[in-house]
Amino acid sequence: MKKAKRLLISMSLIFLLVSGNKAFAMEDCSETAIETIQNESDIDGISLENDVDEEMETNNFEETDVEMDETAEKENVIQNSVEDSEAEYEADSNRYENKGVYDFIVRMYDKFLDRQPDPKGLDEWYNLLVNHQTDAAKIVDGFTSSDEFRNKNLSTKEYLTILYNGILGRTPDSTGMAEWSSVLSDGVSRKYVCSKFVDSIEFEDLCERYDVNKGSIELTENRDQNLDITRFVTYFYRMCLDREGDASGLNDWTGGLLSQELTGADIAHGFLFSKEFCEKNLSNEDYLEILYQTLLSRHSDPKGKADWLVVMDNGVSNKYIMAGFVHSDEFSEFCQKYNIKRGNVLLTEARDKNYELTSTVCQLYKKCFDSMPTGDELNEKMEQLYNGELSGVELALDFLNSDIYKQKNLSNEEYISDIYHIILKRDPSGDEINAALNNINAKSRKEALERILITKEYSDMCRNYGIELMDYKNIPAMKYAKEILDQVGWNMKKGFQWSSTAISYGWTPNPPSGTSHAQWYGKYGFENRVGNCYVMASTFYWMAKINGWEVYLVEGSVPLAGGGMGPHGWVEVVVNGTTYVCDPDFAYETGRNGYFITYGTSGTWRYSNYRRVE
Repeated sequence: MKKAKRLLISMSLIFLLVSGNKAFAMEDCSETAIETIQNESDIDGISLENDVDEEMETNNFEETDVEMDETAEKENVIQNSVEDSEAEYEADSNRYENKGVYDFIVRMYDKFLDRQPDPKGLDEWYNLLVNHQTDAAKIVDGFTSSDEFRNKNLSTKEYLTILYNGILGRTPDSTGMAEWSSVLSDGVSRKYVCSKFVDSIEFEDLCERYDVNKGSIELTENRDQNLDITRFVTYFYRMCLDREGDASGLNDWTGGLLSQELTGADIAHGFLFSKEFCEKNLSNEDYLEILYQTLLSRHSDPKGKADWLVVMDNGVSNKYIMAGFVHSDEFSEFCQKYNIKRGNVLLTEARDKNYELTSTVCQLYKKCFDSMPTGDELNEKMEQLYNGELSGVELALDFLNSDIYKQKNLSNEEYISDIYHIILKRDPSGDEINAALNNINAKSRKEALERILITKEYSDMCRNYGIELMDYKNIPAMKYAKEILDQVGWNMKKGFQWSSTAISYGWTPNPPSGTSHAQWYGKYGFENRVGNCYVMASTFYWMAKINGWEVYLVEGSVPLAGGGMGPHGWVEVVVNGTTYVCDPDFAYETGRNGYFITYGTSGTWRYSNYRRVE
């Protein structure tokens, strides 16, 4: 240190003295000056040419003698100045009683700022450390966080090399350099790495040599609190945004994870639906590939990617697709690796509520209107279905009975095929095709469509979708029937028992002329809980109908107890071509089973002169 000080002072004084010597001034580089320099070189033993005039040579030697005397005098001045400065510096260091603290502070200036300490700074750091108002770690932090140090704009390698030299007192090893470079690239601050160096045994040994308290560096940034969490967030910056995280963003995301206000699912959603990511305008294939690589940490497999492309083509949102990846075991394991809770994706769009229903609506648009609906169009249609503004049957009619679809001029067979493929998602059987053709020929395509859809099969599908099979609002009896089925869990046998036990047998007025018997009797029975055989049969009829059964209200005659035949009403249900009788009044009056019996069965009434009225 003394040699460095002496050299610095010597060079400074020489520069000042030489600057005043005309022999070294650019403007006085005359022939005489050159000869003077040459003669000075002779004195140093350097050979010169011998064709110089003796008189000139003698004069030169005389001038050289004078200049040598002047140079010797100046060298004495320099030597005296160096010795005086060294003595002053030595005397200055002697002012500090604690030699270890003094040397430690000087070391900080030398290693981190590459200069001698200024008196004011030296005093301040020295007094703080001696008076136990700070420690070695905080002093390291003070120097490495200073503007003077930061303005060096050091590369990662340069920064780490200084930490190794200044904190550990050695040159970096290749393994350590690589590992710490990797840590820095994972998103933590330089202060984080500095704190880990300070926490080392090597720095503790260094502090013991200088007899100073080691201490530690306080880390206040969120990104410096948990390396795994910071690495997790940095991973999303790289995979989704193709860049390194900025300090502000890293602190925000890691802060949410640290407080557990955010989960892995939240981070995925935040990045994949950020403005920066959305502006990439990725194709479905590219979007899926990023989901695979980011959320599953692997490339896509051909079958899996093909399946997801089909789902994307059926109208759901990109958020729905992301949710499928987030809720996978692979993403759960990925989050566990970083000790982060996976969380769940909340789907808020109506089109994402039920994929099967959304795909049905989407297929109706494509098949009937030759267009792919927008997200807004799908959400509007789905909201209507879920809010009860549109029933399952009405949905099919809106498309398959529309003028646009009719303009396709499809054959009846093609029409029937579309109903089964789009709505019921299966191929029709030969018998089903024939039955539908008969309905079309006898009545209309609309009638055939309703016959296909008002079945238990489609009723079950609608119930699974969370929508109504038919519009119950305009038919009170249908609305009441739904309420009863909701109470009994849509168990049809229990529904039958309700009709045969909850309604007390009593006098019932005749329905007004021209009124639907099923609607009038059914409404009367549900509202009054009293009525005759027609009332009991009509209440069950509506329960069976909204359950999708092929059901008919039947009126005919049965034997009277006093003899002869009397009017009677019951229900027929057709299952797989077989007709069954469901007679609530028979069960009420006899106490026997009246549910799914067949005509002519022993122990039942003899039904005659009957016809289907609805």
